[in-house]
Amino acid sequence: MHLQPRQPARRTARAALFGVAALVAALLAGPSAAAADPVAPALTITASRATILWGEGVDITVHLEAPGGSQASVANQTIHVQVARVHTADAFTTIAPGGDIVTDTSGNATIPGYTPATNLWYRAVLDASADLEAATSDDTRVTVRQVALITPDNSGKVRAITKGTTVEFRTKVRPARDDVPRTHVTWQIWRVVNDRWTPYVTQLSDPDVAGNAYLIITFNTGRWFVRSQAMPTQLNANSVWTPGQYYDVK
Repeated sequence: MHLQPRQPARRTARAALFGVAALVAALLAGPSAAAADPVAPALTITASRATILWGEGVDITVHLEAPGGSQASVANQTIHVQVARVHTADAFTTIAPGGDIVTDTSGNATIPGYTPATNLWYRAVLDASADLEAATSDDTRVTVRQVALITPDNSGKVRAITKGTTVEFRTKVRPARDDVPRTHVTWQIWRVVNDRWTPYVTQLSDPDVAGNAYLIITFNTGRWFVRSQAMPTQLNANSVWTPGQYYDVK
């Protein structure tokens, strides 16, 4: 009988040799590199104008910046632009639609031509990610002035009328919305006394639901002008004075 000898010891030795080599390689390589901790970015928000007239637009721009020396990218980051009518932390909500904007390679993003109806506070919010911590900007405010338009409008000319003529003036105020407090309209009537323009009377009236306020004047002899202004509310600044409407009454 011929027996073929087995050689398990040699294979075991070879396996052990490979195990030692792997261990040496692991020791030489050292510990595996850990992922970098997220860094705290700087986030700012600015408005192109601090005060606008109702119906005008304002550009809202955010800027995201990583700390110096950081490898964190500020590109393609989603920023939530939030607004609040009342300046409290829990009053802010993201503009909808259009309040989520994405930064460019420089960390900038803009909402162009935003048209708020009322005074608002603005802030920018960044959610936390693998390389950037969450961040919230300081607040900024944009004031929205009401618009007041008076009719009849004499376009800067003096209108000649006779004594006893009655004129109904209307001031149209904007905004005029259910979710915006209704304003009061102040009317001023001036007349010439001793060759000087002198305040004659001031009158208040309330606009209707369409935003129209009225004043009826029956003129006496003399030189007169009439103007009006929408007064401030909790959510809007006052309008500017309307142009004076001049009358020469004979």
